[in-house]
Amino acid sequence: MVATANQATDKHVQNYLRGLAEEVNGKYTDYSDDTVIVTIPLSDGRYQNIKGYITPRGGGVMLEFMSKVCKLEDYPDISLTELLEINHRLCYSKVLLKDGFVEVGSSTKYELCTYDQVRYMIFEVARVADELEHRFTGEDVY
Repeated sequence: MVATANQATDKHVQNYLRGLAEEVNGKYTDYSDDTVIVTIPLSDGRYQNIKGYITPRGGGVMLEFMSKVCKLEDYPDISLTELLEINHRLCYSKVLLKDGFVEVGSSTKYELCTYDQVRYMIFEVARVADELEHRFTGEDVY
């Protein structure tokens, strides 16, 4: 997850995410040098994996969270118009298509985010991704 010039601050974000995972009885995983995964427990024994990144984008450094829903080609009845309409109802997150997958993501300027904002972002991404995954697939894969 280390992608900024301030590795101490990056480590602080990682420690916060680790603590958040412990607080909700989830799981924190250092996936790679630039990615962490926070597994969030949800209702009915379901879980959702959220990937976290610190990445340069749009002339700044962004903190991003992403969670897969399903592979679009496996569910041809998914309405892209409906996905766009869902975006209008969301606060921190958005539904998007990435590399052939329906995903839910959230991002904010790294230097402007607060811990409360990070918490809300992660939980909204997890909740929305899980709701869509359950609705489209009936499974708990991601």
